[in-house]
Amino acid sequence: MSGDGIAVKLGKGVLFALALLFLAFLFLQIASRDIWIILLPFHLICGWFIHGSKALPHLFGKWQEAVLPLGCLLMAAVIAHRFVRRWVDEKFPARTWRIRHTAGALSLLLLGSAAAIAASGVVHQTFWLAGGKVIESNRRADLVMAYNNGRQLMYVLMDYHEEKGRYPRSFDELMTEAGEDSETIRKLWWLNSRDRKVPEPWVILRPGEAEIGSENVPVIISPVISGYGEMVVFCRDFSFVRIRADELADVTKQAEEREEGR
Repeated sequence: MSGDGIAVKLGKGVLFALALLFLAFLFLQIASRDIWIILLPFHLICGWFIHGSKALPHLFGKWQEAVLPLGCLLMAAVIAHRFVRRWVDEKFPARTWRIRHTAGALSLLLLGSAAAIAASGVVHQTFWLAGGKVIESNRRADLVMAYNNGRQLMYVLMDYHEEKGRYPRSFDELMTEAGEDSETIRKLWWLNSRDRKVPEPWVILRPGEAEIGSENVPVIISPVISGYGEMVVFCRDFSFVRIRADELADVTKQAEEREEGR
């Protein structure tokens, strides 16, 4: 091979390597904002191993419970084999139905059942993802989530006020009184964000207060909404306003002035 040919191949190799590096850089830039792009192929490739490492230890620890269904499956296979073999001998004397044929048919049946279960799980997870982090990549998702969480928290707070005659002193107190619903309140209380690794809490602006006040008195406020630099304030009449963090003092001051003027 001539020197010119080697130089051409070397140049093509360098250009190919640079193109791969550039594409990898672009991919990492996109994946850093939407981590599911990496997680999706990872779970598709390694999901079976992850699931097996979690499920098999529990199965081996309770192997006695698997004996009965396995025994029933084996008995059904033996009965089915004898029945099909007799039917083949009567209808097709020139053919022989062997145990491997029964094993193959039973394997196809079990694999088909497993595929159907897996398909239903994929559909379920697809809809779950559609309501989770994939949709949350939309810039307005954090704001919509804040609106929904705030409105539900307001319902809980107003029910608490109606029952106790005052607002809770904190969301911890509200969770203590909630009992079985405490986990739901915790998920509403701590607002997730696509740009924050750690959720941040809502804050009660009138902790322990017995007086309800006017309709437009601020009651709760969200953490700063990612991508907007704003906070959501919910009032007693379930109305809400978006404010910047530096406007919070003005909003609370105006509310107090309105209260004093009543």
